[in-house]
Amino acid sequence: MLLGVLSLDFAIAGVLPRLEARTLAGGSIVLPEDAHGSFALLVFGFTRGSREWTSAWGRRSVQDCKPVNHCQDYAIAVLEDVPRLLRSIVVSGIRAGIPAERQGYFLTLFHDSDAWKKFVGYREPDDAYLVLLDADGNVRWRWHGIFNDANYAIFQQELREIGVSRINELHCCRARRGTPA
Repeated sequence: MLLGVLSLDFAIAGVLPRLEARTLAGGSIVLPEDAHGSFALLVFGFTRGSREWTSAWGRRSVQDCKPVNHCQDYAIAVLEDVPRLLRSIVVSGIRAGIPAERQGYFLTLFHDSDAWKKFVGYREPDDAYLVLLDADGNVRWRWHGIFNDANYAIFQQELREIGVSRINELHCCRARRGTPA
């Protein structure tokens, strides 16, 4: 577990703090370790209202990106504020809306939401928060906002700047305000 050690020092250093979470498929993921050797896009959602934008990023990801071993994308629902008695119901509802082949990449996180909010630069509750990691788990880019073509173009430009020549070479993608986090 993260154990509340997430701090601004990690953000400044550009390293993703250890993130342990359950997948909708029932497995466990530890990041950045499980993505080592691949680029990884993490799409965080902190509220039910963020579902629209995190889902839009996910649809674009599936639509535009081909599965290869160079990049992975993860949707992360931060659910610490959901009352314990309702968590299984909420997770079941989320699972019902995610295709089976994507459930291993959809993470549920029930701890350290304040620390993760600080890490992603949380400002707007219903935005999607994106973090792009390089193959060593270093944060290369952070961003938050809604999904639209202009915001997606920002993401594509960032990929080009870090040396990814074509978006379809990756199995990742995911983007109102267009504000860097």
